Amino acid sequence: MTIVKSTLSADVEHAMLDGSDQAIVKRYNRLASLVNTCSFGKFDSNIVILDTEATGLSLEHDDLIQVAAARVENAEIVDWFVEFAKPSKAISYEIEHLTHISNNDVEHADYPDDVIARLVKFIGASAVVAHNIAFDKTLLCKYPSGSTLSNNLWIDSLDLARIALPRLKGHRLIDLAHAFNVRESTHRADDDVRTTCVVFRILLAAVSSMPLNVVRYIAHLNTQDFWSTRIVFEEFLTCPPQNTPLYAEYIKEKHQFKPGDHVTAQQNFAESAPLPLSMKQLVPARTMRRMEGACANANETANQSTLDQITATPTVIPTEEDIQSAFSVSGIMGSLYAHYEPREAQVEMAQTIRDAFQVGRNAVIEAGTGVGKSLAYLIPAVLTAHNSKVRIGVATSTNTLLDQIFYNDLPRLNHELKARGVLPHGFTYAAIKGIVHYPCLRKIENLLHHQPQLIELHDGVVSQAPSLATLVSFVEQSNGDTIDALKIDKRTIYSSGFTSTSAECYKKKCPFYSRCFYFGAKQAVEESDLFITNHALMCCNMAADNAILPLAACWIVDEAHDIEPAAREAFTRNISSSALVDLSKELTQTNDDNLFEKIIAAVLKQESSDNNALFYQITEARRISLNVSTHAKEYAQAVKQLLEFDAERTKQYDMIDVWLNSSIRSSDAFNVIENAVSVLYNDCNALLLALQNITAALSQEHNVLDLQQELSLYCFTLKDALDAMHAFFTTSLDVSRETSVTQLTDEQAHNSNESCVPSADVYENQGTVVLEALQKQPGAVLHSFKELKALMEIDNLQQELRTSAVDASVTTERETNITALQQNALSLVEQPCSSCAPAADNAVYMAHMHRKKTKYNDVLSVTPLAIASKLENHLYDLSHSVVFTSATLSVNRSLENFMQTVGLSRATKPCIHKMLSSTFDYNSNMVIYVVRDFPEPNNALYAQALERFLAQVHIAQNGSLLTLFTNRHTMERCYEVVRPQLVEQGMNLLCQKKGSSTKTLRDMFINEKTASLFALKSFWQGFDAPGDTLQGVIIPRLPFGKPNDPLSLERNERDSQAWMHYSLPKAIIETKQAVGRLIRKSDDKGFVIFTDVRLVTKSYGKVFLNSMPTQAIRILSARDICKDIYNRRLKNN
Repeated sequence: MTIVKSTLSADVEHAMLDGSDQAIVKRYNRLASLVNTCSFGKFDSNIVILDTEATGLSLEHDDLIQVAAARVENAEIVDWFVEFAKPSKAISYEIEHLTHISNNDVEHADYPDDVIARLVKFIGASAVVAHNIAFDKTLLCKYPSGSTLSNNLWIDSLDLARIALPRLKGHRLIDLAHAFNVRESTHRADDDVRTTCVVFRILLAAVSSMPLNVVRYIAHLNTQDFWSTRIVFEEFLTCPPQNTPLYAEYIKEKHQFKPGDHVTAQQNFAESAPLPLSMKQLVPARTMRRMEGACANANETANQSTLDQITATPTVIPTEEDIQSAFSVSGIMGSLYAHYEPREAQVEMAQTIRDAFQVGRNAVIEAGTGVGKSLAYLIPAVLTAHNSKVRIGVATSTNTLLDQIFYNDLPRLNHELKARGVLPHGFTYAAIKGIVHYPCLRKIENLLHHQPQLIELHDGVVSQAPSLATLVSFVEQSNGDTIDALKIDKRTIYSSGFTSTSAECYKKKCPFYSRCFYFGAKQAVEESDLFITNHALMCCNMAADNAILPLAACWIVDEAHDIEPAAREAFTRNISSSALVDLSKELTQTNDDNLFEKIIAAVLKQESSDNNALFYQITEARRISLNVSTHAKEYAQAVKQLLEFDAERTKQYDMIDVWLNSSIRSSDAFNVIENAVSVLYNDCNALLLALQNITAALSQEHNVLDLQQELSLYCFTLKDALDAMHAFFTTSLDVSRETSVTQLTDEQAHNSNESCVPSADVYENQGTVVLEALQKQPGAVLHSFKELKALMEIDNLQQELRTSAVDASVTTERETNITALQQNALSLVEQPCSSCAPAADNAVYMAHMHRKKTKYNDVLSVTPLAIASKLENHLYDLSHSVVFTSATLSVNRSLENFMQTVGLSRATKPCIHKMLSSTFDYNSNMVIYVVRDFPEPNNALYAQALERFLAQVHIAQNGSLLTLFTNRHTMERCYEVVRPQLVEQGMNLLCQKKGSSTKTLRDMFINEKTASLFALKSFWQGFDAPGDTLQGVIIPRLPFGKPNDPLSLERNERDSQAWMHYSLPKAIIETKQAVGRLIRKSDDKGFVIFTDVRLVTKSYGKVFLNSMPTQAIRILSARDICKDIYNRRLKNN
């Protein structure tokens, strides 16, 4: 039977990641042709393709139920082996539903060991190909008769797919079959084998299309026989298939050998050690090309605009007529959508944004589902930015929406604006995420210079080789985009091994700066009319005083209901006990990896005349490091005293959150922490100065960039810790922070004077700095005894002045100043101590702690209580206009709560606010049911009532329901009870169990119309299942947050109505998001069920229901709801 067919798809782009380079798209599209025309040598003969099915995914506890194998010769299946096996336990419903293998199928089969014995004979000495051999091979080899299979050569087609085709959206067998139009498998072993036979040849063609230097690198990976799939790359390196790109490159390189060479090209490829693969070979200098092309960019000078220029020069805003025309059938929108019908709400939203830009106001716009928010703000934003020569930023909460706008909406809009001559040359746009989303070429290069390691995991030993190979291939095929879609085993290589942080980045000193994906993205943003980012980076930029992103004239914040937690996170400061202890441990270790030892060794290799000063600084840094080590441990031990304030000691969680209220921060235990941190703060400050001095000294040396960067990383960590300590212990550390300058002054005085005694100028300046700090916090205690002693020693200086001064008038003046400083210092020090922040402080203090006193992974955090002032200072004051929009901003049909949260009710500029109704007919298409005869959720009888009702309503509707839980334990308990009842009715129920893939669950739910799903918070928003797939959403419990989390407790202490002001609105917004999963298209219909009776019994229930998008609300008994749903189904059918 021929397995290669001409029906393989030659258009694979639909299955590739957005933004894939067109050259790579063409490479993938050519694979179908190569499969039909090429021979793949030894992999065309005596190959056995194999697949297994088991009772579950546990290799230890589950049994084989089916094995299938096909022998392949010259692209044809010449022999088959397919047998069932009788497991030691029954096949579950889930496995039966997935594989279509029932207990009846295996009832009379032989036991697995007997089946495998016959399989071993069938395979013989052949090479075996399987999709994920980690499962198939291990499952077969665990049986006695299958142990000899470990001696066969195994090739993993999953590894090949991830390495050769990293730009595909998925690498499951079903994903590959869909991408190349292969007959899709049914999850039975024999069907999967048929699919794998075709897919394997596609993957061989894909490997033979990879660059020669990448194939060579992978072929020479030393895997110590733990990754046999490497054989494919070894074989193709020495014998590349003819008529393939790899073969063409092979011939070209082969002809470069001189006639006198003593080895053949083949020997050279196979036997000689290759030169290390360099990122410079793989990644073109994208940023350099951008920079060279920037001069031709018509917007180059415009994009340098500052806020002053924006406000001083009126921006060129599209007219009302321009907007009206754009959103007409004959306008831009009419060209973008074939059957476009103007939506009044969409036009009104676009006009509102135009107005906000024109008058320089902020705006809050709630636009219901179906309005078309993205283009409603993109069209006025693009026209304003391009024509006004300013930059506009867009921020989304999720990267999913960011990618949709960047890869779909903006390219289509740009094409249409050019085609219609509105913007003849189009507009420039860019996207950027945080630096950790991009590959660090320097780190990857370092990985390439080391052979892969073997990593011991709980389920065995795994090689890094396939992950390294996938990483290299992904970078080679990328177009400067993020590494988010990289599919590797993160247990073998942590993402920190191939991504960077701001602290680790070499920036312009990096040898790969001109090729850097992250700085390439930043360069594109700086040259753009409009750029898009996420809330996290936008808020981090604000917290970093706008040092990350270029200035934007206007901002549009989409999915704005999520902006508060993102802003709070960005402005939170954390003190990590483990980070401080680990840092000091690294600096005080005595082996060759010690930073100071590496610096000394590097310097001694160089011809430097005098290193005494540097060595003295290293000695000082070592001494201070020992102090930091001692005091970091003392601090970590002191923090453990906060465990006595744990209000939930009876609960068995390892990690807890402790709210540090004013009472705790006035306690003896907290005083111990303050004392410890004040000493540690001074030590860290001194160490920071010492390391900075060493860094400066190394600037005179050669080839020490890596050491300088390592020093800088420690400096960054120390600076971050010092900032966090000061933010948390504001009052008690203000003096230490302000007087850090005096340490430098002391040092300068010591170095510039022959005498070790500082001059009077130094002490007078020192005293002034200290007192200015004290005056800012008059209730503070002067913790830095060194500075206090310095002030007290001013008496000695008075005598020095009398005996050494030449100018009597100067002496008298200085004596007067010093005496005044001394008196003021004593009076301030004698004032009462107040180590706690004042009541008006906009801060919440908390501790995230491990219950075990020997575990030092505790974190003290200080976070803003409210974000309004942060947004006002770091966003509104720097922007011409800021627009917030979302489908879910209002509570009880009012935007006031959101406006209060983001500070727009108190901002200096007036705010425009509008609520635009959805274009969907919710009253006709959505019904909300509220159960009226349930116990309250905290009642012991509630769980049983919920389980009974869920089974009944699923049967009444015949599946296609999404139940959104707030608690994993409740969800899993309901699943265990409800699932068997649905199985009896022939319905499939999925559950978001721990470790399950969100994407897989989503695909399974959407692809099977009668399937139902029990899910948690990740499905409450951003999940779309339009059409018949989703008929109803069930919300068992209102999503109120924890009443005892530190933020809620702080709010309760300051506001007697905090629950109504914060907890209730947040729960309503989350519920609106969940309800919004149901209607995603104008013709979608369905129902929502609330089983939380508090909607009926509590006064706030009316606020919830009044915030819902439909007025069709029915409060019925559980029995009547099921009856009504059953009748609706019959009527619709």
